Amino acid sequence: MPPPAGLDVAGDLWDSPLGPEPHVFPTVAEKTRVCTYDRPGTTRAIEGGGNSRSDPVPQPTTTADGVSELHALTGAPQVADPVVLVGHSYAGMVLVDALAPELRASMSAELVTLVDEAEHVTAHSGHNVMIDDAPAVIGAIDDVVDAVRGGRTTA
Repeated sequence: MPPPAGLDVAGDLWDSPLGPEPHVFPTVAEKTRVCTYDRPGTTRAIEGGGNSRSDPVPQPTTTADGVSELHALTGAPQVADPVVLVGHSYAGMVLVDALAPELRASMSAELVTLVDEAEHVTAHSGHNVMIDDAPAVIGAIDDVVDAVRGGRTTA
């Protein structure tokens, strides 16, 4: 279920023409149902930009606001269990570049040890991994989707 994107860009970044193919969103959609969540106040990743498609809310929002919104989203009747969450920069279960730059060197390898059998994939990119190294992101999402469908707790 990609994304949300990072704090400043809407979810359409995951299907952006800015990077080479494959693009994450349509490739994952070949295998499973996907949807994107644009937090209010984010900018569209399309020519000319524009505001997110979400209803406006008072800014700034907090992490607690995001958690409440995510609970409401995943609890909607049209969203069936199980759900695979993919978050870029902000939060998620497939974490895409989830650490601040100053924490990456000291916290990466350690982060992977916090969860039994977690997999740490190193992509060769800048912060927008979904554009710079889409195959790495697609592979990580596919692994988690396959694990969920197979009834496994690890990819």
